[in-house]
Amino acid sequence: MQNDIETQIQDSLKNDRIKLFYKDNKLKILCVFFIILIFPIIFQFYNLYNLKKNEQLISRYIQAETLMSTNERKSIELLNNLKNESNETVQLLSILKLTEYYIANGDKIKALEILKEKKNYNNELLNEINEIKRIIVEFDYINEKKIQNFFINNEEYFNLIKKKLIYDFYIKSNQLNKAKQFLN
Repeated sequence: MQNDIETQIQDSLKNDRIKLFYKDNKLKILCVFFIILIFPIIFQFYNLYNLKKNEQLISRYIQAETLMSTNERKSIELLNNLKNESNETVQLLSILKLTEYYIANGDKIKALEILKEKKNYNNELLNEINEIKRIIVEFDYINEKKIQNFFINNEEYFNLIKKKLIYDFYIKSNQLNKAKQFLN
């Protein structure tokens, strides 16, 4: 009987402690529960927002490409807006399309200006694509040191394209021995 009474007292004390703890920390407990419950929902909405935004950017880029044959002015305006967006892939696609447009219209200087506007992307692959395009546009005026530095400093991606560019440079400048050595 005495054990029963002690057990009841201990249970009562335990319950009182729990109630007191809950009463003292009610706000903290609710905040933690709220954060645990709400954070995944907010994270999903954030991801959905970014996905929709990227879809809209891609859609606008495709629209600009299709408008290029019918309404060049509107297409150029769209591409100029897209090259300043937060999505780096869309930026580079827009920059490359604008570069193609200006080269096709005989304005290599404007094409180079556009390529040089954005130099560093967070993604190394995009950096190398931009650099390759710059080298191709400048190919007629490039010197040997610059093209060698391009190959030495960027050895991660597109090695075959880079080797072909250097080989073509040596052929263009009648340095056939260097071209043969480079292939070996």
